[in-house]
Amino acid sequence: NNTVDISYERLAVGVYRATVSGTFPPMTEENTFLLHGSGVSAGSKIGLFWSGANTFDIKTADASETASDGISNDTAIQLSIFQ
Repeated sequence: NNTVDISYERLAVGVYRATVSGTFPPMTEENTFLLHGSGVSAGSKIGLFWSGANTFDIKTADASETASDGISNDTAIQLSIFQ
């Protein structure tokens, strides 16, 4: 069974880095699947991007596409790492 811990770091307004640690297959762009729920306010945007070994970035923006904090507070994020 694989277990992971995820720590988050704010890089800039609307930009966060998630670092994954634990017992799991090595994360690569080819084997990592990221999905987010619909818990963002109307018109707001959230993007999930693989950014490197065991990290992914979360970018959020308001309805005018301006980087903004607080957009992803109530949004579920699913991380799947395939072997």
